Amino acid sequence: MIIYIAGIQGIPDDLMEAAKVDGANLWQRLTRIVFPLLMPAITICLFLTLSGAFKIFDVNLSLTKGGPNNATELFAMNIYNEIFSYSHYGLGQAKAIVFFLIVAAVTLTQVIITKRREVQM
Repeated sequence: MIIYIAGIQGIPDDLMEAAKVDGANLWQRLTRIVFPLLMPAITICLFLTLSGAFKIFDVNLSLTKGGPNNATELFAMNIYNEIFSYSHYGLGQAKAIVFFLIVAAVTLTQVIITKRREVQM
């Protein structure tokens, strides 16, 4: 939320005032001025949220420890269990590398797509 607030505060008042003078209504100001200038903040927040969602471990461990019959075991917890519980170090490391590559590819794709929508001032 702080990133979004900083992004909104970074929008020059002159642009909003000029749009009002030109006759733009609230919806037009939001879609044509605010959202395009807020895209860098949206890119950062989406990147942090997406990469954090992939790597969630502590909540899953503290709430269910993988749940009944590993029903709620996420991929990060599966890697942890593979290495430390089952002592399959090579398989756990291979899973960790594949997991890193998947997270990197997804987040890089997301950043590239949202960077195209950014407006430079």
